[in-house]
Amino acid sequence: MGYKNVMANSKPLLSVIVPIYNVQDYVAAALQSLQEQSFTDFEAILVEDKSTDDSLAVIQEFAHEDPRFYIIQHKTNQGVAAARNVGLENAQGEYIYYFDPDDLLPHDFLKNMMAAIQKTDIDIVCANTSNFAWDTEPEWRQETTVTAQEVIDRDELLQRLLPYKIETTAWSYITRRKFIGDVRFSTGRLFEDEDYTAQLFTKARRACLLHMAPLGYCHRVDRPGSIIDQNRSGKTLQGFEDLQYMLERKYQTCYAVMGENPQLLMWYYRLVYRLLKEYRWLLKNMPEERTALLAKLRWSYRKVEPSLSLRDRLTCLVLKLRYFTI
Repeated sequence: MGYKNVMANSKPLLSVIVPIYNVQDYVAAALQSLQEQSFTDFEAILVEDKSTDDSLAVIQEFAHEDPRFYIIQHKTNQGVAAARNVGLENAQGEYIYYFDPDDLLPHDFLKNMMAAIQKTDIDIVCANTSNFAWDTEPEWRQETTVTAQEVIDRDELLQRLLPYKIETTAWSYITRRKFIGDVRFSTGRLFEDEDYTAQLFTKARRACLLHMAPLGYCHRVDRPGSIIDQNRSGKTLQGFEDLQYMLERKYQTCYAVMGENPQLLMWYYRLVYRLLKEYRWLLKNMPEERTALLAKLRWSYRKVEPSLSLRDRLTCLVLKLRYFTI
């Protein structure tokens, strides 16, 4: 069930998709920072994912007072990936942006992003991030200017994506609606941004990297009760399975474009190592999964060994000796 306010005469230039779930203490500030953007030609699609708190009541106030905001309500909780996909299916804008409901946008954030993607023949504009503690709030209303701008091709974009020199999160970039095509978020999974972003970045011809000051995208970290916080504290089986799933999906997506690129293989090796290290206690009771991961570690190690630093070789040795019997 949902309801939609009537937009102005023409379609909006930008669609901002906001998944909503149990964020009653943060969503008002987030939507206020969106509502007060200096760039105004947007629609805000609020996908309410069956919250158990008062999030719906909060966002209804914005939808009632501002015709750019409208709500789509899920009958059951389906997760952030499904919420984003539904928002995308209903988007009217030429450009797409995903915004998290517990974060904040500096006053000129959308203006700067839209100016970049409209002036240059590129597919994606990526922004820098300003992290802030979950119980604080930065001065997002101050003027924000672009202090650096760089246009890069797909090869360079992927070279920076793999070592996480640029963000992989959906809220870190804006793109054209037609460029997305049939790419969608994997539903029912954690780390859904990893696969989605890899699919988009491997399609891109060129991307623009923006650095804004004094603030980039304002990302709230370590919020109690968030999905990532829950997985971090428990290192759950779902977290393990989803990280492994996204690892393989992202590798195959990038491999189709890059082949056996040394940096791709190094990224794969490090992520397999991360799985073995962070979930080692869980894997003690999962011998088949542990054996399969160790085989992947050996395979990727043989591929990257010629380019490994001494530190990386020692790290691999410690893993073998300390946690597992090879």
